[in-house]
Amino acid sequence: MGKIARLAGGDMQIGGHPWGKFPIPYPLFMRTFRFFTQPWWNIRPMFYLFSGGTTQLSVAKAVSECGIDVIVAAGGAVHGHPDGSRAGARSMRQAMDAAVKGIDLTEYAKTAPELISMLQMLDPEIQKNFALMN
Repeated sequence: MGKIARLAGGDMQIGGHPWGKFPIPYPLFMRTFRFFTQPWWNIRPMFYLFSGGTTQLSVAKAVSECGIDVIVAAGGAVHGHPDGSRAGARSMRQAMDAAVKGIDLTEYAKTAPELISMLQMLDPEIQKNFALMN
């Protein structure tokens, strides 16, 4: 499907990743990511849209593996924030800022109240039962 979308002039396509709630194998992920972004004659590259249970915890890994030219689809991690969607959007932005600046997420959260609230919710013990749409 990615080949067809790219040939048709698509700008992006949704893809899974190894760090979400619905992980895909790393080799499959990297092969797909490279296909979307590598030079291919005169065909323009596409953005990879990270999806499948993407949370604030997975942003740093996505940026370190793929750079900043990606799109993060994080509906449940935004709308599932304990203080509502607006706080969830802020916490995701804070996670992105931390990743781009190369600052540890826990360290960055010390000055980001929305992010610390979400990280407490995504604690590994809680995360295993985290229902994104609750």
